[in-house]
Amino acid sequence: TSKEYPDHVCLMQRALYGFMQSGNNWWKDLDWTWAGMGFSRSRADECVRACYDLDGLVISATYTDDITKVSNSKDGLNAVQRELAARYRLSGGGEFKYMLGIMIERDWAKKTMRLLQCAYAERILECFWMQDANPVQTPFKPGCKLSKSTEPVTADEKKEMATIPYREALGSIMYLAVATRPNLTYLVQVLS
Repeated sequence: TSKEYPDHVCLMQRALYGFMQSGNNWWKDLDWTWAGMGFSRSRADECVRACYDLDGLVISATYTDDITKVSNSKDGLNAVQRELAARYRLSGGGEFKYMLGIMIERDWAKKTMRLLQCAYAERILECFWMQDANPVQTPFKPGCKLSKSTEPVTADEKKEMATIPYREALGSIMYLAVATRPNLTYLVQVLS
């Protein structure tokens, strides 16, 4: 605040990293850039865009400031990379290896690809104090029945359960199930 103008506020002329409006301004600017390059937004997911021209088909997925591009031609991919680099300071640009907590492992000789979330799964275990838990073959014992009788009944049991972030843990496991671990889907469905 100013002693001279205590009732005045400042108008920011541009977004600064970390401010509430910054992400929205970045998104609008990037959206304008993609549109100017001839990309159309997917109706299913507005973070996915595609452009088909003489250089071929280029598909891009953007999450915050992670931009992933694929193309059926190197020329198309290089043209998009050049246009983005002319407008923004880019990092990376090498082989796509990690996005949204998912690691991509490729075996070019066998023409295979694996999606892994080991680091994310380990962070979940640490977050919910289970890093020392023993691994098991199946995530949920077959034939296991849950019932209302296992719910907390006494005031002490309810108080103890109130400190356990059950919803958060289940949501974290749900992301694993949706992204790379479909074997956890039944477990998430039963526990939710």
